[in-house]
Formats: sequence, C-alpha cells, structure tokens
Amino acid sequence: MYENAKLLRTWRLATVHDRTEDELAVSIDGLLDQQDLALGELDALVVGSVVPSLTQAFTRLASVTWSARRHHRAGIKTGVRLRVDNPSEVGADRIANTLAAHRRYGGPVVIVDFVRRPTSTS
Repeated sequence: MYENAKLLRTWRLATVHDRTEDELAVSIDGLLDQQDLALGELDALVVGSVVPSLTQAFTRLASVTWSARRHHRAGIKTGVRLRVDNPSEVGADRIANTLAAHRRYGGPVVIVDFVRRPTSTS
C-alpha cells in the first residue's frame, strides 16, 4: 500500500486460482482493516498477475469498486527492453519488478524473482 510515493505496508496472499472478486474484496478489506482503512477508501488497485482467472477477478473487483480504471495487457509499452527469444512469454510480474527496480535504483540492476514450485509427492 502506497501513499503517494511512500510505501506504507505490504501483504502477501496465497494464490487461489478460482477465488472470486467477492472473496478478494473480503481478503483485501481485512488486510486494510489492520491499517484502519477500507477497500472503498483506496484510489486504485494495481495488479501484476500471470494467473488469468485472478486477473479477471481483480478486474471485476476494480470495475465495481472504482469508476475509472486502466487495464494493461501484454504488449504495453513500459520502456523495459526484453532481451529474450519470446517476449510474450515474460510474465507481467517480472516486467513490473524490472521496471520498479530500475526506477527506484537506476541501472544496471539485478532482480531475483523466486517462484515456489509445488513439489511432487510421488
């Protein structure tokens, strides 16, 4: 959660692919309550998602919570040059991490993005 350029708080939620916009609203509102805030008091919601079903749920949440919204999809011009064979395969989360790190710290910068993969029990 930011106020202008100042980071006030961060939270993490587990990824649940079939979570609805109502469930997301309850979860986010509960986290905001820790700061004596409510979802309706926020100006915007920014989501960098690589899970299509959650992207849709967050989009629906944003459309009923805030009248104005901008929805960015793959291909948006961020100024981040992707030196990979298939730029369309780079997730929005990694592009956002890169852009944020470069804007905050300048370049060159190294970003390490850990992804926890489920382990096989068989």
